Amino acid sequence: MAKKFKFNLDSVLKYRKNIEEKKLLEFSKIQAKVFERKRQIEKMDLVKQEQQDMISKLYHDKADIRSIVDVYRYVNNLDTQKFNGQKELSVTEFEMEQRRGIYLEARKQRKALDLLKDKRKDEYIKNENVEEARVLDDLSIQQIISRNNNKEE
Repeated sequence: MAKKFKFNLDSVLKYRKNIEEKKLLEFSKIQAKVFERKRQIEKMDLVKQEQQDMISKLYHDKADIRSIVDVYRYVNNLDTQKFNGQKELSVTEFEMEQRRGIYLEARKQRKALDLLKDKRKDEYIKNENVEEARVLDDLSIQQIISRNNNKEE
């Protein structure tokens, strides 16, 4: 009876898979932060454009100078927030790239073990097939010998 294939490094492979999943989760979280920061910056650009349109309208409507100055201050504040957001985005993107590299390395290590497992399983199956063929050959030889012995008697 053939025994079941057992990979000696299964526990290591399982450990590598856990590490890979954790690194993927870390990478995904930082990636989500990057996308959120980009979305916030785009939103600031839209609000700024709206405020600049409002300034034009206020000039056109000959609004009081105080209203125009308030909108200018708001736009200036948006520019400052956008600048700070872009600095934070650069730092977060750098961190994301580092996490991507760590994740890719974890995936590479897991894949190496997966390939080794597949290779050893293929070898195991090949050896099992060779052993099965040998046993069948032995049985065939025994049957032939048995028939020859029965004919001689």
